[in-house]
Amino acid sequence: MGGYPLYFDAMNEKGLALAGLNYPGLAFYPQKASEGKKALAPYELFTYVLGKFSDADEAVSFLKECSLVNEPFSEKLPLAPLHHILADKERSYVIESDMDGLHIYENPVGVLTNSPSFPVQLEMLRRLRGIGPLGMEDRMGLGLPALGVGGGTYGLPGDWTAPSRFQKAAYLNRFLEGKDERAFWKILDSVSFPRGVVKDEEGRDEVTLYQSLMDLDDGVYAIRREEGEEERFSFRSLALEGKELVLP
Repeated sequence: MGGYPLYFDAMNEKGLALAGLNYPGLAFYPQKASEGKKALAPYELFTYVLGKFSDADEAVSFLKECSLVNEPFSEKLPLAPLHHILADKERSYVIESDMDGLHIYENPVGVLTNSPSFPVQLEMLRRLRGIGPLGMEDRMGLGLPALGVGGGTYGLPGDWTAPSRFQKAAYLNRFLEGKDERAFWKILDSVSFPRGVVKDEEGRDEVTLYQSLMDLDDGVYAIRREEGEEERFSFRSLALEGKELVLP
């Protein structure tokens, strides 16, 4: 907008990626930076981090010295309440600006959904620590046969709330065979919103309009739209030098 790129998710040619997810009621941006911290507007997060750093640890070292402050891009675009997932080829982090400051967490499960906070999401995940691909053990010793396969996944939620989608995505990311593009789309399909199944308070559909894939090894960004159309962009085919933003 006005020559300045505004992103929901993005990656750079070094294999560093960042995505923002809805964090309503919890995201907080102070009017000024904490003492001794650098001020960074939330809309600057993508351009600064992905334009300056090559890996997640470099970015995290910088962000630990920052505050995300209450500075909207314009009067027409108020600040979006977001938390972010930051990742490179080796590791993943979650970035959350809350009432008590900017928090950066290591992300051992490699997924993030909307509210609540990442520590709360992990705490809710603890109750699923016994699930897995194998059948459920007959710990009561009743000798009753299992009702088919899949008993080991009993308790894995299937609704569309953010915590349930977090748990399902974490499970699939851990156990789904083949860490390739097909597996990635399957994970996203499992937590996407089809039209009609969830509506907001005004009766409007909550719907996944697009899914995005960021291949940090091959430098490919892919979009799959609701209608099934797919677009792909490769950093190898883009002009990465220059002073002007060139859109593919």
